[in-house]
Amino acid sequence: MEIARAIDAERRRIAQILHDRTGADLAAAAITLQTIDARLQERNASAAPSDIHALLGEARDLLANAIAQMRDLCVELRPAPLDSIGLVSVLTDDLERFGRRSGVKVAFTARLARAGQPESRLPAPYEWLLYRVVQEAMSNCARHAQAQHLALDLARDSDGGVRLSVHDDGVGFDVAQLGKSAPGGGTGLATMRDRVEGAGGRYAVQSGRGTGTRIDIRLPPPLAA
Repeated sequence: MEIARAIDAERRRIAQILHDRTGADLAAAAITLQTIDARLQERNASAAPSDIHALLGEARDLLANAIAQMRDLCVELRPAPLDSIGLVSVLTDDLERFGRRSGVKVAFTARLARAGQPESRLPAPYEWLLYRVVQEAMSNCARHAQAQHLALDLARDSDGGVRLSVHDDGVGFDVAQLGKSAPGGGTGLATMRDRVEGAGGRYAVQSGRGTGTRIDIRLPPPLAA
């Protein structure tokens, strides 16, 4: 859990630096280019090389692309909605959009209430980790599984541990070949395993040709629970 907390804190720090420093510098550079172009147009255009405005336009486009990529990276490092509305709400929205785009029928259940207590949030490192796992599962389902249905079940155990199961009815694969000849080299599933085991959890995958794929994850009770 301490490793997960440290990773979460470092991702927060990097995302904040990218947003506050790098993002501000890129935005300032884009404004500077726009100002240069405007001033050149105010003067006699013939005084400048004929392609100068085109070059400035290309530079602005490159900067705009870099800014967009940086913003996407910040979201990947630390999805802002996780802090404000929590994992279940974010996953509900993401899975709904995934189903609409892909045509896959998605079923998502979440049972995080403790005995005698209302449903509560998970620790931030757990929310981040599970969010990444579900992102990777959606990506694998869209790219490789050729599935029609995707089912996810998120639950809290009586001891405070957390379980997540992800099951699709796609083409499946030979688990023994994972990381060898499978499309993408199986790196997505390996990343899932590394994240879960790095947080002290357990990870298992079951699959076979024509039988779909099931991923089961169990995270231990947080120390602060």
